This record gives sequence, structure tokens and C-alpha cells, in this order.
Amino acid sequence: AWIRSQNLQAIPEGEAHSGVFAWGTAPANRRYDDDASWDITTISEFNVVSDAAILEFYHIVDTETGRDGGQLLISVNDGEWDLLIPEDGYDGQSIAGLGNTPGFTGNNGGWTLVSFDISEYLDQLVKFKWHFGSDPSLNHYAGWYIDDLVLWGCSRPDYGELLVQVRDQNNNPVHR
Repeated sequence: AWIRSQNLQAIPEGEAHSGVFAWGTAPANRRYDDDASWDITTISEFNVVSDAAILEFYHIVDTETGRDGGQLLISVNDGEWDLLIPEDGYDGQSIAGLGNTPGFTGNNGGWTLVSFDISEYLDQLVKFKWHFGSDPSLNHYAGWYIDDLVLWGCSRPDYGELLVQVRDQNNNPVHR
């Protein structure tokens, strides 16, 4: 499951991009589960208020290439979840653990900035879901890690926090 941790032994850097915490799929175990389907979802909705709105975060990808990976999904006005494509595209176009849909896969070599243009959702409410999936084959990889999320051109919730809910592959809340 996704875990917010400061114990990031699984990644070569051994530490968050900044600060001491990052979200990861196997921060202490050094490998994620087989046949995983894990999500981090923003509970809050964000109003896209700029025609130059962008979502950015740093991430590390270390997965079985083409078999396991991660992707970002968006829900507009509380609708269905749709795949959000990064500005530079995904490096994998058919990832088995993601239902043969595009995603980040393989090894990106360390903390890398990724950007998503969300300006097309101007004047709409959006939520985001980071989805990680793996196939049933064995793996010895660290997984997917995210840190330093920034939303540019979006209004903040009244209470000013980014809340997330972590769920396992059976859609049960995971509390860590």
C-alpha cells in the first residue's frame, strides 16, 4: 500500500526530494507486492482558476518495465476517473498492472519533475488519484514514490490542506 514515510531505504537516494517525508509503495520493504492495485486520492476538490493551470510533482519510478507502474487520474465535477497525460507523455503505453493502459514504468534514475497541464479544466472542480498497479509476477523493485506536489492555478480548499485517502486493492481504506 502507499505509505507516507521518512524511512525510504528502498530508493537509491534514501531520502525524500525535500523535507523528510515522501509517499511510496514500499519505502522500508525494498519491494512492493505482486498483483497490487493501490491508490492515493485527494479528498478535496480543487477549482481550476487559470488557463495556465499545472499539477507538478517529483517522483521516482523503479518497477518491472512494461509490467508494473503508476499513472495519474483525474475526476472532473465528481465524475468518472480519466487518465491524465503528463506533458512529456508516459514512458509505457501498455502496462500490464495498469490494465494495459499507459503509465510510468521502468527506472527513471531518481527524483524527476513531472508536469500535467490541467488548463482544459478551467472553471471546473477536479480531484486527483495516483494509481499504482503490478502484475502477479515476482518483482524485486522499489516501486513508485512521489514528493513535493504543487498545484498551479487552482484555488485551495477553505481549510488549506491536501487530504488523501489510501486504499488497498480491495478498495479498503488503509491507515498508516
